[in-house]
Amino acid sequence: MTYMTNLDEEDRRLVGATVERLAEQYFSIDRCRSGNLVCGREEWAAFGEQGLFAIGISPEYGGIGGGAADLAMVMRQIGYNLLPMPYMDSIVLGATLVARLGSEDLKRTLLPAIVAGELRLGFAHREANSGDIFDHVETSVRGGRLSGQKIHVMDGGMAAKLIVSARDEQGVLGFYLLDRDQPGVAFQHYRLIDNRMASRVVLADAQGEAIGGEATPALAVLHDLAAICAAAETVGAIAGLNRDTLDYAKVRKQFGQPIGSFQVLQHRLVDMYIAQQMAAAMVADALKGFDDSVSDMSVRISAAKAQADRSGRQVGESAIQIHGGMGMTDECSAGHYLKRILANGSQFGTAGWHVTRIARHAL
Repeated sequence: MTYMTNLDEEDRRLVGATVERLAEQYFSIDRCRSGNLVCGREEWAAFGEQGLFAIGISPEYGGIGGGAADLAMVMRQIGYNLLPMPYMDSIVLGATLVARLGSEDLKRTLLPAIVAGELRLGFAHREANSGDIFDHVETSVRGGRLSGQKIHVMDGGMAAKLIVSARDEQGVLGFYLLDRDQPGVAFQHYRLIDNRMASRVVLADAQGEAIGGEATPALAVLHDLAAICAAAETVGAIAGLNRDTLDYAKVRKQFGQPIGSFQVLQHRLVDMYIAQQMAAAMVADALKGFDDSVSDMSVRISAAKAQADRSGRQVGESAIQIHGGMGMTDECSAGHYLKRILANGSQFGTAGWHVTRIARHAL
């Protein structure tokens, strides 16, 4: 799949405003506090009606085009507003994979439904023994039937269809489309550290439809795309956390004056903002490299993901210190932002894995 020209600045502004408006309408910090972090069908359909699922998909299939930078822009807004949407699994990974590997008939069947918000995909690739090895797949496929277990399928209970990775008798990696309600597919739902819902999917001789052929090259591209989009989401969460921490420092008083007037905390807040800007700049550079297909694209992406994760931890820890003990309570947004940052840090390569990849490239 070759990405189309990125959206112009006016389009991006409108998309950002749309996400903000929908976030105010359907989600709030109270959802984080209650633990009800599932994106329901009504919310998902509303985002589809506003065209957010059309980004990155060719107009030929009902989309509006756009590149990795545009997908990452939506992910940044998801992080900024702490939205529980499985946009990564269904759109960034699922729709992109279908567009890249799917047959013409499959694309014409699935992509318009995805764009309209009528079809939600679950992306079942990660396994318990995968660690940071993104192409480690033990799930098997024999005669079109899949057996194995997948973990970390976001909002798996709400997805109508699953995209599952598996290896055939020769060890060739492929992706397969499954109906979630068919025999041989079972779900075990659980909560992540940030209260979002994920699922373990247990496959026992489940029937699947092959999506294209050998998938290893496509998986490498998808992993890089997911890593940079996860970094963008973390940058959004950092920005939201810095916003709320600055607001708190302006109103919290100690010794008769706002704590934000103390020089040591002013310096700390500046350091937090610098950390945000460092991560944002590296993400922007990596996105340009991705859309331009530069030779060192993977190195830029690893640098951005590692910096975003490290900046997120730095800002998160500082925010909790400034808030004090209440920073980790459910009533305060700081802890919820930090949990989202930590959850993202374990996805699509930890900071350590990405630094190691940079080092290997340099040798």
